[in-house]
Amino acid sequence: MALNAFQGLPAANQPPPRRLLIRSRGRISFVPVTDIEWIESAGNYLHLHIGESVHIMRGTMKDMEAQLDPREFLRIHRSTMVRIDRIRELKPWPTGEYVVLLQSGKELTLSRGYRSRVRALLGSPLSL
Repeated sequence: MALNAFQGLPAANQPPPRRLLIRSRGRISFVPVTDIEWIESAGNYLHLHIGESVHIMRGTMKDMEAQLDPREFLRIHRSTMVRIDRIRELKPWPTGEYVVLLQSGKELTLSRGYRSRVRALLGSPLSL
């Protein structure tokens, strides 16, 4: 696990970061953005899920969403963002919500407020 002061957003003309800086136990590590499977927020902290590991950094989901490439990451809930190429399938639930199944087998909730983003990503008029 790692704690980090959240890095500022890149300037508008700079590309999204390829790796994130993580501070933990007096060390500084770099996590490649391509390794991140999904991100969840917990207050003013973000949990970066990378395989079996979880890295913790200070920051908000709103700031992280603005920093990462929207062609690579998709927000599916107010507290969850996933790497698009790690999505295996969407499963409907009787409650009207969907479950996003990742390649790792992890199931995450797609909330109603974020369905339009998934529709736009899929480019089809699914009844999401």
